[in-house]
Amino acid sequence: MHSWHNNNNLEENSRAANTGLLVGLGNLAGILSAATFRKEYAPVYKPTLIATSCCNAVCICFVLFMGIWMKRENARRNRQQGVVLKAEDVNTDMLADGEKSEQWRYFT
Repeated sequence: MHSWHNNNNLEENSRAANTGLLVGLGNLAGILSAATFRKEYAPVYKPTLIATSCCNAVCICFVLFMGIWMKRENARRNRQQGVVLKAEDVNTDMLADGEKSEQWRYFT
């Protein structure tokens, strides 16, 4: 996940902020899960496992949505420009306008 958002973010300050936020959220999830596995739910921990599964399902849906959106945006830009470019084909020196640059493609 971290390589995905870092590769799709051109500005270093934004990349650092995103990384810090996502690492922090991951650590917060660990704290919350440790606090929700209570003795009264033992040995099955059904409420906690349901909540954890729901959070995972939301994350999976979000990642799938973003991946599909990025692929469609890349395809739209290719159609609009009449070329077939992949993110790895783009020279980053040509991306002075960032995501608004015609050459910009998302890594998917």
